[in-house]
Amino acid sequence: SNGQLVTKKKILKLFYVKTNKYFNMPDLSYLDNYDKLWMAKTFGEFGTELQIFNTADDSYSDSRFDSLNNGLLFPKSFFNDNNNNLYITSGLSHFGNFGQIIRINTDREVSTIFDSKDFVEDSDSSFYTNQLFVGPGAFNEFNNTIVISTNDGIYELTLTKSDKRISEMKLL
Repeated sequence: SNGQLVTKKKILKLFYVKTNKYFNMPDLSYLDNYDKLWMAKTFGEFGTELQIFNTADDSYSDSRFDSLNNGLLFPKSFFNDNNNNLYITSGLSHFGNFGQIIRINTDREVSTIFDSKDFVEDSDSSFYTNQLFVGPGAFNEFNNTIVISTNDGIYELTLTKSDKRISEMKLL
């Protein structure tokens, strides 16, 4: 399932040489509005390897982002909104629950717009005890909301115009 991707590289415009590039078979993939294939290989509580392939020119894009820690990324879904922002729902259920929604804008700026720890009722709880596990989500273009599945049910979240965190959610 894992291995190397063999590609060809033209040398001096005369001949091709095989090059090896490491590739992990993804658990999750998504083709965004810019024809980039976002692929994620998850390793449970050990994080994720993110790979981005540009289908328009058959090249790999840089999958490193300054403020995105792949060790704390547990993707469950990718989706775009009407402004071509990319969203990643991320959740982990391991000795407790954890969940986030991450927005990557068109300038590759990363912001966390939802964090389940913001909705913990018991302020004395620690280590993700009362947080929501965030599963797959989707963008609803008709009312500019995100719908997410959680361990507590299906929620609708209204997007903010800026990169501020979502402060309200409605159980459907």
